[in-house]
Amino acid sequence: MHVFVDSPVCLLYFLRAVVESGVLDGGGESQRVVYNTLLELYMTRELKQCIRHQVTPEGAEVYTVEPYERRLEQALTFIEAYAGSYDDYHALALAEQQEFEEGVLLLLQRLHLSSDIMQYYAKRLEEGATPAIRRAAREKLIETCRSRLNRDGTDNDNNSNNNNNNTIGGPGADHSRANSGSSRGRTDESTKELWLSLLSLLVRSPDTEWQDLVQVLQYIEEQDLLSPLSVVEILSTNPRLQLCTVREYALRVMRKDEQRTEAFHGLIDTRLKKLRELHGEIDALQTKATVFQAHKCFHCHAALDLPVVHFMCQHSFHQRCLNDITECNVCAPAHRRLAAEQREAEERHGDPKIFFERLGAAHDADGFSVVAEQFGKCIFAAPQLRKEATLFFGDPMVPGAVSAAGACGGRSGPAISSEDEDDYDDMRRAAMEDGEEVYDEDGELLRPEAIELW
Repeated sequence: MHVFVDSPVCLLYFLRAVVESGVLDGGGESQRVVYNTLLELYMTRELKQCIRHQVTPEGAEVYTVEPYERRLEQALTFIEAYAGSYDDYHALALAEQQEFEEGVLLLLQRLHLSSDIMQYYAKRLEEGATPAIRRAAREKLIETCRSRLNRDGTDNDNNSNNNNNNTIGGPGADHSRANSGSSRGRTDESTKELWLSLLSLLVRSPDTEWQDLVQVLQYIEEQDLLSPLSVVEILSTNPRLQLCTVREYALRVMRKDEQRTEAFHGLIDTRLKKLRELHGEIDALQTKATVFQAHKCFHCHAALDLPVVHFMCQHSFHQRCLNDITECNVCAPAHRRLAAEQREAEERHGDPKIFFERLGAAHDADGFSVVAEQFGKCIFAAPQLRKEATLFFGDPMVPGAVSAAGACGGRSGPAISSEDEDDYDDMRRAAMEDGEEVYDEDGELLRPEAIELW
C-alpha cells in the first residue's frame, strides 16, 4: 500500500477492489489493517487526489472523488457487511473522530454498549434542543432500554438451556447453576441501572410527556426491574409530577404484593398441615401398637409363610425375598434418593461460596429472601456427632430407636419383640454400671457383637 501513500483516492479505489475481489477471506492481522484503512478512507471528510500537490501527467487516469455523503453510506454498508474483519473499537474511534453519528450508533449497538448509547441520546435532552429532537431522543432512549431487556432475556434462556443440557444429573450441576445464576444476576444489575438512568432522565426533563413516563413505569413493574421504593424516590424529585401519572403504577404494585403474600400464606398453611400429619404419624408409631395384617409378600405377591419380616411401613416380605434384611424393598429406593438429596443440600447450603454467589444473583435488591432461605435450612443446627452405628439406623443401647428412626423417615427396620428390647435394657444398664463406653471418638461401636442380638 506504500505505493498509494501520496494518493488517498487511488488507495481507496485499490483497497475497495481488493476487498470486493474476495482474496482476503482468510483473515489475519495484516488483512485487518486493510479493512481498517478502507473504512478510514470512507469516513475521511476531505479526501484528496494527491497530498504533495504534484501535477498529474497527461494521459494518466484520474479517479473522481466521490461525495462525502456517498462515502458515508458506503461506510455504513461496509460496517454491516464486513463485521468481524475490522477492529470494532478502532472503527468506533474513527467514527467519533469524524463526528459520524450514524456510524457511532451502529457500532455501539454492535458492541452492545447500551450505557454509551444512553449517554449519546441524553445529550439531546439538554437545554437548547428543539422539541422534535427531544421527542426523538426520548423514543430512542426507551427503545434502547427495551432492546437491552429483550436481549438479556434471550441470553439468559440460552444459557439456561446450555446449562441444563450440560449438567443434568452431573456432579457439578449445582455449581453450574450457581455460576449461571451469578452471571444472570450481573446482567440483571446492569439492566436495572440502565432503566434507573432512563427514569431519572425522564423525570428531570421539563417537557417529558406523561404517556412516556407511564409507559416506562409499566415496563418496570411488569419486569420487576426496580424496587417500588427506588421508583418513588426518583419520582419525588419532580414537584410538578401529578398523582394521576403514577397512580396506576402504585395500584399494580400493591395488588401484586397482596397476591404474593396470599400465595406465601397458602404455601405456609399447606406445609404446616403436612407437618402436623407427619407429627401424628410419628406419635402413633412411638406410642401405639402396630398391627401387621398383610397376607401376601410385597415382592413376589405369594402368600406369606415363615420366616416373615414385617416393616413399620406396613410392608411384609418373605425373608428370602429381601435384598437386604435391614431395608424394605419398596421404600429403600425412595429413602436412598431422599438421603442423597439431603446430603447434597447440606453440602450446598454449607458452602459459603455458593451462598454468596446466590446472594449476588438475587432478584431482590437486598437479597433478603436468599438470607431468609439460608436461615430456613438450619444453618445453626447442631452437627452430627456420630455416624450410623448399627445396621438398623439406630442405637442398639436405646430401646425403640429402630421404630423412632423409621417414623422419622430413616431406614425401616424390622419389628422386634419385647423380649429383645428387655435384653437391650439389661445390656445398656450393665454398660452404664461398669462405666463402659459404647462408642469411640469417631462414633463407631466399641462392641460390634451387640448387633448379634437383633
